[in-house]
Amino acid sequence: MIIYWRVCEKQETQSFARRWENKDKRELLRKCWLSIQPYLSQEDRVIIAWDKVRQSTLDWLVATCNTPHVELHECPIPIVDYEVEILLGDVMDKRRHHYTTLANLIDKNTKQFPEKIHYLCNDDFLHLPQAIPAMKSVYKSGWTGFVVAYDYPDRYTLDRNRTCEVMINEFSHWRTIPSCTGCTSALGGTWQEHIKLFKQNSIYNSDSFTWEMYAKSGALCPIPGMATHLTDGCLTPRINWKEVYDSITLEDDWT
Repeated sequence: MIIYWRVCEKQETQSFARRWENKDKRELLRKCWLSIQPYLSQEDRVIIAWDKVRQSTLDWLVATCNTPHVELHECPIPIVDYEVEILLGDVMDKRRHHYTTLANLIDKNTKQFPEKIHYLCNDDFLHLPQAIPAMKSVYKSGWTGFVVAYDYPDRYTLDRNRTCEVMINEFSHWRTIPSCTGCTSALGGTWQEHIKLFKQNSIYNSDSFTWEMYAKSGALCPIPGMATHLTDGCLTPRINWKEVYDSITLEDDWT
């Protein structure tokens, strides 16, 4: 598996939603990082795509990574001048986040390694210990679509117009999903089938591309979820995420 771990120490979220329990981003990103480490294999590769991160934090991320194959790639988000921001007005939230550098990196690697799993994830996603092995297991069973580790509470309202299929393997039940955030995984070959659409959307920081990609290739998430987005209103249901978060200790001074 190749993991693209997007890191930024800014307290403000991309969506301007409040961080879960108003946690300090510098602490939160460290605990989320440590949550994926126990079950990374020595063959896994981690690419830290960073922007606005202190050197001390980058050094810590590399030192605590459980695989020797870890790389740092600066993926800066251009700063928009105030005058331009005023002109953009209501569309500012979409125009001010540009991820073309990251998209080009994913394009290059998925083209080079079409049989590997490529997992794009943000630094504010907390994982259960079994999340990474469970995701890998779906591909081992022959699945060629997309896989995410998290679930959302709004998928469980009673709406007969929304249907899904369910499968089961040694780790979990898995349901089909129509969309999600941009944090998702697929085989390199599958990414390449949609890379033009993905790169177009990276300009505007939009995750609307997942609707089209998933309609064509399919996507699965576990029930219950094995990861969560740590922002208010987005917690994966039926897991005590506070207990999971508090169980991860930090030995360094992250401030």
